[in-house]
Amino acid sequence: MHSLSHRKRLRLAEKWTRVSPWWLAVLDRMEALLKNAKSEELIEAVPEAVKNMLLVMSAQGVLAPGAPQGLWETTWKRAAAIDPGLTPAIVGAK
Repeated sequence: MHSLSHRKRLRLAEKWTRVSPWWLAVLDRMEALLKNAKSEELIEAVPEAVKNMLLVMSAQGVLAPGAPQGLWETTWKRAAAIDPGLTPAIVGAK
């Protein structure tokens, strides 16, 4: 019988397999949008939108430490490129 943590890791891997391609594309587009933003409202809105997505994905268990394919690390590296304040601490991780 599999341990709960093993099952949890398998579920996480399945979620990331489905989510990762679009998620990385979203982060790329959000970063490009921010770089080309011409209004203060957009400059403020992009990091806030990314933060909200990170919070929802974390709450749903899709974004968690140990995510397959290094996506936890990749996500936070790209998020920090959008706003240095976007760190794992916003989802309660260290």
